[in-house]
Amino acid sequence: MNTMKMQAINKQSDKELEKLLSDKRAAVCQFRFDISGSKAKNLNEGADLRKDVARIMTELSLRSNRKTSFSRSSLGSERADTPTSLTRLGNKK
Repeated sequence: MNTMKMQAINKQSDKELEKLLSDKRAAVCQFRFDISGSKAKNLNEGADLRKDVARIMTELSLRSNRKTSFSRSSLGSERADTPTSLTRLGNKK
């Protein structure tokens, strides 16, 4: 099985990634059942599927973080989120 490259993941929309994520998770589940029944021939396929799931989740997380960072920067300084006790101690973000 071919693993997905990050360039291919970056080109897809959020909806496509969500669908792909659910498909890959279902494939991981099916692979687990196949292993328990000794039907799986290629044992590396499970690792590849899990890595693909992790890559997709990472990309979705990065995209959501970018969206929140833009909205947060429009609100003003980021130090407003920091509790005063941390700012007094000199710990900066």
